[in-house]
Amino acid sequence: MRASERHASLPLGHDKEGRRRARALAAYAEQHDLSFRLLRVAGVGAALPVAVLELTLTYLIILLQFGKLVENQLIVNA
Repeated sequence: MRASERHASLPLGHDKEGRRRARALAAYAEQHDLSFRLLRVAGVGAALPVAVLELTLTYLIILLQFGKLVENQLIVNA
């Protein structure tokens, strides 16, 4: 069954109820802090995926730069 057929088979009240719940969740998230501390050390929240992505990209850039050094034989094997 395609997504359009599934959507057409849903009753209208269910769709409105879903939107109402989504709005309520968004309002709750704006009013309350949804982050927490993991083992009282690391903060876990909405910023965590962004921080992990930044760290991964930084690490990748450093690896690429070292790869160019090896290709250009600027680092000589001892």
